[in-house]
Amino acid sequence: AATLSDNRGLRNAVGVVIAREGTDASAKPIWKALSPKNTREGISGSLHSIMLKPATAAGRKLAQAARGTKCFMFKQDQCPSMIYKDTVFMLTASGLLCVAYTISYVNGKVGCSKNYTKHNKGRKCKGWQCFVDLHHVATRSYLSGLCFVPNAINKLIEKIVNPRPVHGLPDKNIEASYKAHKPHVILDNISELKGHEDSIRAGDVDCVECQRGTSKGHPSKLLLTSLMPGQPNFVYLKR
Repeated sequence: AATLSDNRGLRNAVGVVIAREGTDASAKPIWKALSPKNTREGISGSLHSIMLKPATAAGRKLAQAARGTKCFMFKQDQCPSMIYKDTVFMLTASGLLCVAYTISYVNGKVGCSKNYTKHNKGRKCKGWQCFVDLHHVATRSYLSGLCFVPNAINKLIEKIVNPRPVHGLPDKNIEASYKAHKPHVILDNISELKGHEDSIRAGDVDCVECQRGTSKGHPSKLLLTSLMPGQPNFVYLKR
């Protein structure tokens, strides 16, 4: 719901929000605000001392942070409501932070930034299950960081709910480029899909199936082949 362009008040209540300057609509300006100030690298650090503090020993242990690295965590009462309160960040050579340990708000899996291992001597965080991105929303005036989600899910949300405009189009198209469903419609659609999946697992819905055998082909291609004339599932079709 916070991703929908109309819900500015909700984003302000749950996210890390900064004023947008220039044409950069990526999450990088948010990372620059959260990272320690570094004038040479153009890193403002405007939110760093407000929101973050040095990581505790317990936090570094969760991140499996290498000795000598600088790690940070949210101060008490400064962690956004859709970000895990014990999230750990590591300072990289670029001067920007990356996620060293978190639990994804969307699927409850433990993860870290995709480039974390490069800065942590090849090690991932403790209990690692996925790589995560900072899901954010860009409008003409603000950038809002909402939560950490797996890379693939982040791309899916952006495509379905709040897709980016084609590169080179005027900024005004960011908010007007897509008419999203209302939040209750999106939730109803997700619930309906979940119900259908549950029915399949319970055996209440007939499905098209085929034997995979030793084939390494993509499942969708195998299922399509099974529907061809002379194949087992052709009986399901009619003119």
